Amino acid sequence: MGAGYWLGIQKNEAARMKAETAVTGNAGAAKKTEPKILYYRNPMGLPDTSPTPKKDQMGMDYIAVYEGEEPAADVPANTVKINPDKVQKLGVRTENR
Repeated sequence: MGAGYWLGIQKNEAARMKAETAVTGNAGAAKKTEPKILYYRNPMGLPDTSPTPKKDQMGMDYIAVYEGEEPAADVPANTVKINPDKVQKLGVRTENR
């Protein structure tokens, strides 16, 4: 009976080690595709940015801006952009007068 217990423990240990190796390998692959953080912006929409993470006056964490997510220079800061697919799903209609 002791030998059966010992064999069971060995199989479980081998399975756990294999699972940990798979998770570690996947984590390395995920890091390679992670986008680069350009800067951190104020969560309340103020023009204040920071090269390092920090908190604003109210204790809120600054939000990371990743490469490819930065706002376009020709779009005013108070403009809301909505994906055309979302507009279609919402059923937004426009009217010319």
